[in-house]
Amino acid sequence: MRAPLPVCPRPLAGEALRSWLTRVGRPYSLSAEDLAQCLSLNSSGDTVDAVNIVLLAECARVPIAHVTALLSGPPSWTLRERHACVVCWRCLAEDLQRREPVHLRSIWRQAWRVFCPQHATRLDAAPVRSLFPRRSRRSHPRGRVPEFIHRRLQNSCAEAPHQRGLGREAIVGAIQTIENAITGALCGTRPGTDWGLLSAKEFLKIISDLTAWALSNFEAFRAQPPAAQLPSIVSMSSPKIFTPPRRLLPPYGGERSIRTLPQSPHPGLRCGALWWAYALMAQGHPTTKLRRDPRDRQQHFLRGRTPAGLAWLHARMDAWPADYVADRWVDLSQWLMPGLAPLPFTDTIRGTNRAVTDTNL
Repeated sequence: MRAPLPVCPRPLAGEALRSWLTRVGRPYSLSAEDLAQCLSLNSSGDTVDAVNIVLLAECARVPIAHVTALLSGPPSWTLRERHACVVCWRCLAEDLQRREPVHLRSIWRQAWRVFCPQHATRLDAAPVRSLFPRRSRRSHPRGRVPEFIHRRLQNSCAEAPHQRGLGREAIVGAIQTIENAITGALCGTRPGTDWGLLSAKEFLKIISDLTAWALSNFEAFRAQPPAAQLPSIVSMSSPKIFTPPRRLLPPYGGERSIRTLPQSPHPGLRCGALWWAYALMAQGHPTTKLRRDPRDRQQHFLRGRTPAGLAWLHARMDAWPADYVADRWVDLSQWLMPGLAPLPFTDTIRGTNRAVTDTNL
């Protein structure tokens, strides 16, 4: 049994594990990484195992259940970035108003979460040192943290009038729908029929593949991923929601170039990836004329995309349920194989190789 820490603040309700470790190490002038090394932890983030949870509970003199409540969810669906944190500026401003310590919420660390459940505002990314300075009394006075929070809150609230229309509300509702579907699937709940006849595990697998395709650069040169290159009908409806970073990704170099949701801390980029997953999977889409069948939108949006990305996605579809692919997806090989025989006239619009009996295209 380890000796308990002399001074250890209690974890707050809904606080993230990394945020709590940062506050615990502050009296000892230690960062979360340095504190984890002193306690012999293998990680300072949310990917801690059962041994670390017991060790933290012993050192902090808190129940094990309180430490477990700080985790954000499955490690494969938790953000891994250490130098940037995802925040809701309204929540942090409320912390200052209640005179509570500024702390990060565990729900913000969920890789599929891009909107604050309490305020329905899109989350934002900020450097860790801006909210948790290492030397607050000298190089970074404590007064600068509230000033930084209020300034970022004012910037996030400075919305143009045309960005508050029906198109924005529809897109926010669509992305929140897929957020709720992923949350339910992680709890074992089967998604609705609008997503196809899929189990919870199959649904999560397809979401992971689609978002990875949207977050990766498949070009032979430095460029932005599809998540940052949305159709104009979507990006113009709500430009404040989709604000990806301007940094270009390296050229495609195989599987090592694939980026996933946990590897993408910026909420604006993950928001674009979730839109792609919703537009290509869901039965209807609120802001386009191609609302009824997802194959119509696949044929419209995927045509002209980078062949390397479509080839990667086509290979990933081999692990998807065959009936689901035949019923809900177009044949991606039509854009990959030169000299492919013309498709049957009955299904030329959707571009599939399966006979269609529905005449309401």
